[in-house]
Amino acid sequence: MIKNIITSSIFLFYTLLIASETVPNWFFSITSEKGIVIGYGEGKTVAEANANARAFIAASIKTRISSEYSKNENLKGEDYTKEISSHISEKVDVDLVGLEQLKQEKIGDTYYVALRFDARSISTKVGSINNILLGVKILDTTSPYRHVEFVKKMSDIYPNIDYVPNYEVEWLNGRYILRINKTEISLSSADIHNFLCTRKDDKIALSLLKDSPKGYINTKRIKEGEYFHLDVKAEVPGYLSLLAIDAEGKVSVMLENEKVSNSIEITYPNLNDYGGLQTALPKNSESSSDNYIAVVCEFKSNFTKFEAISFSVNSDEKVARFPELYRDIKACNYTAIVVRTSK
Repeated sequence: MIKNIITSSIFLFYTLLIASETVPNWFFSITSEKGIVIGYGEGKTVAEANANARAFIAASIKTRISSEYSKNENLKGEDYTKEISSHISEKVDVDLVGLEQLKQEKIGDTYYVALRFDARSISTKVGSINNILLGVKILDTTSPYRHVEFVKKMSDIYPNIDYVPNYEVEWLNGRYILRINKTEISLSSADIHNFLCTRKDDKIALSLLKDSPKGYINTKRIKEGEYFHLDVKAEVPGYLSLLAIDAEGKVSVMLENEKVSNSIEITYPNLNDYGGLQTALPKNSESSSDNYIAVVCEFKSNFTKFEAISFSVNSDEKVARFPELYRDIKACNYTAIVVRTSK
């Protein structure tokens, strides 16, 4: 995942004026289809050129308008000059996932690059996969992947079938990958909420309780900074765990392997002892979606292995994420809710 932030006080201004040299003939000249953004950058190093190209793409997505460029070419005697200028003045905060380098060339002391970014929606990307129906399989109904918003989107793409293509989500090399028919689609952080699970089990009830002037109320929407509790009612014996998946897909364990019998109710944290859990939003976010899951397994489970990794390493690539957790909970009884937090 690559995040670029450009404040309104910064102007991205390219001026390429070369007498004895020329810029690459592909610079600002690559054609693309709708939804595909091409970013151009130049610099004294490859890293600087790539950074400028990413900023170019981020600004284009944020403003959602085509920037204006001027391009002048002159031939005087044996000297050829080309001048290309671009002026961007916007505050952007965009996740760029799945960038592809199309071109890189060095002329003199300057590096030139062109990056490709697919800004199309998940539905559009999936709909463009060739022969996707040839790989259709009915997903296991116990799988959390069956009970996500993405499945509803798939039903819209294929309205004449009552099942969806078999797919998987994987955290790979610092990014989420959606894999269908051996085709890999990079997912941005904004896409992750489409894969958070919402499922009701007849033997487990899970609700979020928020304090109000009228007492505790059941809700799935909450404001930043507010306090809440999670209430679990289980009618199946086994070992109860209470799990959370944040807006970035990281896992935390609030309760693990609490032995329960039939008809038991547990509120976390205890209403009498604690004010509750306080909501928070990711940096620079106006809203987020978090997944809460109540799981009752026949035998003890090691869900802490996800949380231990999450809090013991600094490398984001090693953090345990929801795809691995989903594979573990499908063998148990579970109910999952998605809670929306906003400012």
